[in-house]
Amino acid sequence: MSWAVEEVKVEEMGDLRLGRRLPRMLEKLAKRPEASPAEAFSGRAELTAAYRFWNNPRVSPRKILRGHVEQTVQRALEYPTVLAIQDTTEIDLTDHPATQGTGYLASSRTRGLLMHSVFVVSETGMPLGTIRQIFWTRLLKHLGKRHQRRSRP
Repeated sequence: MSWAVEEVKVEEMGDLRLGRRLPRMLEKLAKRPEASPAEAFSGRAELTAAYRFWNNPRVSPRKILRGHVEQTVQRALEYPTVLAIQDTTEIDLTDHPATQGTGYLASSRTRGLLMHSVFVVSETGMPLGTIRQIFWTRLLKHLGKRHQRRSRP
């Protein structure tokens, strides 16, 4: 059994075919973490299958991450103390104007997504996994409200 099969809960996907595809995709992406999907997957058929997986309405970030979260918790239980480190990242898609569902980032001219992750590490810095990851967008109509936050009740 591969590391990817052990790391994700295949049955959590709700469809055996989707569950089998996820570990195969993870293995390919892990071999080339710097690569785009077109570079990481071998050929057009594999790339098409990956995009079908990601676009499937039965697939969600929560379902994809669920098995990994459980494995992370099990690893964390082996340590007396662990640290949960938070990070918010901007995914800038400004140069991809056809992409739908984006919001503003640092200014009204930049578009993309925000991603907040919580990583678990041991006291010595050993990475144990991710326990939470959420994505959101800021609506353009809310631009500038941050400056009013202290004056609102």
